Amino acid sequence: MLGQVQDNQQFKRHTSERRGTVPVLTPRLEELAKCKTVHPRYKADRPTAEWFVTEAALRAQASPRLKELARPRPCPAGWEFHRSPYSVVTQAAKNAVASERLLALAKPRPQATEANTKSGK
Repeated sequence: MLGQVQDNQQFKRHTSERRGTVPVLTPRLEELAKCKTVHPRYKADRPTAEWFVTEAALRAQASPRLKELARPRPCPAGWEFHRSPYSVVTQAAKNAVASERLLALAKPRPQATEANTKSGK
């Protein structure tokens, strides 16, 4: 606790002529405020779309597991490619009547007022 109080005193300095907090720039805050630099090994955009490919990469053969994973997933049963984007609503759903409980749950909550928030409700 004492360490936190001492650390906070670095950031806050109260003056007699002005009430409030005077910000103090610490070395750590100055370090955090610096922009990120570019990585030293970063290479800018390639001049062409061609780049070197190793001989090993050119001779590589895919394993049976890799070939299995590369296959596309099958479509689910019942999936139709040219299906209408509009859903069909049954007549029973159109004629449905909401219960009293559902109507009560659908009502919006009352908004908090100043009187409620000040009294702790």
